[in-house]
Amino acid sequence: MGVNLKGVFVTVQTTLPLLADGGSIVINASWTLHRGNGILTLYSATKAASRNLARTLAAELGGRRIRVNAVSPGYIDTPMFPESALDQSAADALKNGIVANRFGRPEEVAAAVAFLLSGEAAYINGQDLLIDGGLVNAVPNPRT
Repeated sequence: MGVNLKGVFVTVQTTLPLLADGGSIVINASWTLHRGNGILTLYSATKAASRNLARTLAAELGGRRIRVNAVSPGYIDTPMFPESALDQSAADALKNGIVANRFGRPEEVAAAVAFLLSGEAAYINGQDLLIDGGLVNAVPNPRT
């Protein structure tokens, strides 16, 4: 709770006076907020709270034309969750649940965040963008 929710809140609260009107904030959530997961109970709950923080901050900061969105990455091959640290059968099992049949790359998340921060996303506010290769909202076709 301290890092995933309070840390996000305090960071936004502390930096908000430095943000120009018309600016944009992107909060990092997680695909786990979209599913019940008995292994990641507290983590998922904090990410759901962070996602809701983005939604409520969007409403609160609308008068300053500050947009607030969230991103929910799926399995991303990072030093914190490296695909190479998994045995092949575990990695394959996870990838089999993803329509893209692979882990995402940090650059793919960064590109989505850059888009949300840009003027091209000027009418996107209070949203959560899943960057998960189809993990949450689609079921892979086993015949392809």
